[in-house]
Amino acid sequence: MGRSVPLVFGYVKFTNDRGESILKPLIQVELQKMHGKDITAIATMALIDSGSDFNVFHADLAAALGIDDMKKGEYIGEIGGVAQGEDGKKAKTIHGWRHPIGIKVKDRVRSTDAIFSPDIANYGFCILGQVGFFDKFNAISLSYKHGKIIIKP
Repeated sequence: MGRSVPLVFGYVKFTNDRGESILKPLIQVELQKMHGKDITAIATMALIDSGSDFNVFHADLAAALGIDDMKKGEYIGEIGGVAQGEDGKKAKTIHGWRHPIGIKVKDRVRSTDAIFSPDIANYGFCILGQVGFFDKFNAISLSYKHGKIIIKP
């Protein structure tokens, strides 16, 4: 049996509010949901976040995937998060519901769970976390200095 070829990505450059360039470990993924024999798929950018426990996505993606009633999923309760409040920066918790989905990274598909929440800011990134993403691959390496993301299937 041959060795799997690592999936290699570059960090994505952003400019923050102060005009500074910043690199983020964002990758293109395809979210998938089975409906009988049919698959609904959505391509989106997602942030690889080693500090996040779970995959967390905005509720709008649940609707786009054909999850008719997001709240029929397992209620996770309040999970940590940050959203912008009236004071500019206000930490808060978010409510989320877990659903089974598929995540495709290049040509690799992994069955996993994701938490969908209406409490995530509209400009926020999809989050790929420890349980549901990191645990689905042999190794994930992030190198800010070299601007590289390496995922070993």
